[in-house]
Amino acid sequence: MFGGLEETDRRGKEVLNFISTWNVTIINGPNSIPTYSCTKGECQIDLKLTRNIDDRHIREWKDLDQETLSDHILILTEVNFQKTGRTECRKILKFQDMKILDFKKDLKELINTFSEADITSENLKDYIDKFYEGLYLICEINQKKISENKRKNAIWWNSNLEIKRRKVRALRRRFQAIVDFEERIARRLIYKRELANYKKEILIAKQIRFRKFLDNVVKKNLFGIPYDIIKQNECNKLKLNRIRRVYNRGIQTVIDSIEDNKSPGIDDLTNGIIKELIYADMWWCAKVMNCCFENGIFPTKWRIVNVTLIPKEGKDTSLPSS
Repeated sequence: MFGGLEETDRRGKEVLNFISTWNVTIINGPNSIPTYSCTKGECQIDLKLTRNIDDRHIREWKDLDQETLSDHILILTEVNFQKTGRTECRKILKFQDMKILDFKKDLKELINTFSEADITSENLKDYIDKFYEGLYLICEINQKKISENKRKNAIWWNSNLEIKRRKVRALRRRFQAIVDFEERIARRLIYKRELANYKKEILIAKQIRFRKFLDNVVKKNLFGIPYDIIKQNECNKLKLNRIRRVYNRGIQTVIDSIEDNKSPGIDDLTNGIIKELIYADMWWCAKVMNCCFENGIFPTKWRIVNVTLIPKEGKDTSLPSS
């Protein structure tokens, strides 16, 4: 795996454990420029590891034709930390953030337009892609204007941190208002001490909240059937054209059991939006699903997903069971 080799030896496994433990990123790879050159050949045995640096900040990566006392080649790397602009926040589309009446009206018109077109195995993917484009446009047009100044507290925030923050801000105002130099220095030390304690409590609160989140994930066992399918190598045996037809009653049972504001997928559409889509014309939704099953086609739009792996503590991260 490392140094151009196809297999990973003992030292390679130790490097993998180091990378996974310290959460570092490998910048170069097997197709990168060689970093080691000798009479026997060239390879990428040297690894460029980074941490807390986005790959987009690395602007240049090239070798230098300079003689060295080693077989390793000098590498020039240019990192740009200059901010190119304000980072755009992810826009999650929720039903309660829409102008409900206008949204339902436009959604019904969109479905009526697409229901008139014929669906075949040849145009199914383009059909769904164009429908998504129309759906995004409707959500953008009918989204309520939310004030940017209205901010919600973080999930790890609590009343003790609120009291600490007010105290720290009061101490800062107090020391900044002092004119006498010696007293100002003393007040500043008190402020800095409380500020350090305040930041430490914030870090502890984040850690406690994240541990609770991981405990809930383990209790709910989100892997379930999909994990068992992959583990038993049954994924390739799944044939969509053998699945029974979908009817309105089955769709109604499924959508009534899901919550509206669960975390969305990569399309940023929450379950509330999807529910309204199905409620608008359940017969048309069943028609699209049955067309997918009958032709054995699963549209690319529904396959893309972001997967975040949470390794188990004290387990070998190279094993799927961890």
